[in-house]
Amino acid sequence: MKNFKLLKTRLIKILIKILISFLILVFLFKLINIQNKNIKKQKELEEYEKKVSDRIKENEKIKQEIEKGMSDEYKEQYAREELNMAKAGERIIFDVTKE
Repeated sequence: MKNFKLLKTRLIKILIKILISFLILVFLFKLINIQNKNIKKQKELEEYEKKVSDRIKENEKIKQEIEKGMSDEYKEQYAREELNMAKAGERIIFDVTKE
């Protein structure tokens, strides 16, 4: 009977150790899984921050183009280059040899 109780207590201690080991493994697995998700989200955040930065730069460029577009110099340049217009007294020469 004494041996049975001793065996029973040893068995219980072993089962408790196995259970604790299992719980630690499950905890570690979950921790690694969470860390991997965190790394992915960090990369996503960096990508979005880069996109935002690119958009800000693009917006600044567009703002400068709008401001430039309102100047008389830009209007004159656009009329000459895009619309083939000239100032009074100027002549426009077309190169007809170009194909």
